[in-house]
Amino acid sequence: MLDAVIFAGGNSSRFGSNKMLYPIDGIPMAAKVADNMSEYGSVLLVGAAIDDAKIIALDTYIGPREGQGPLGALVDALQNSKEDLLLVSPCDTPFFEKQDFSRLVEAMVPDFDVAVARDDRNHWLLSCWRISTSTQHLEQQFSNGERAIHRAVVGLRIVEVPFLMGKTRNINTQADLSK
Repeated sequence: MLDAVIFAGGNSSRFGSNKMLYPIDGIPMAAKVADNMSEYGSVLLVGAAIDDAKIIALDTYIGPREGQGPLGALVDALQNSKEDLLLVSPCDTPFFEKQDFSRLVEAMVPDFDVAVARDDRNHWLLSCWRISTSTQHLEQQFSNGERAIHRAVVGLRIVEVPFLMGKTRNINTQADLSK
């Protein structure tokens, strides 16, 4: 019924080291995110180096759109999924907990194509996607040259799931850890 993926592409240049491996509460950041998603089954990394994925004991998938941004990674993950829904998270959101992911999944009633976490803005990579109704639309947007998820979703049925800002914050720099 559901696949879960963590986006781990990028080179962590603002962070200064590989942030997916940075310890939060004693475990690598991406492993903490995976643990928070794990009640939905196995979790797959998208865009992570094989050696990095081995460190946190997760499989990784490198799709044909690797290096073409978050929308490319999302389309690759949707195409790779074998289930009805795809739960996604970036590797740098360790404060988005199990119950937060549950709220996204619960919001995916048949009326919607995507449930997105929202505080003062939508967090498109903290979301749950209906594969049957969103994949072709996003593939077409990507093929037409779109690279921004927030523009590519125009035309999809979206439910915004409200969260406090602390829940959705991502870690881009070392200073973000102390906020």
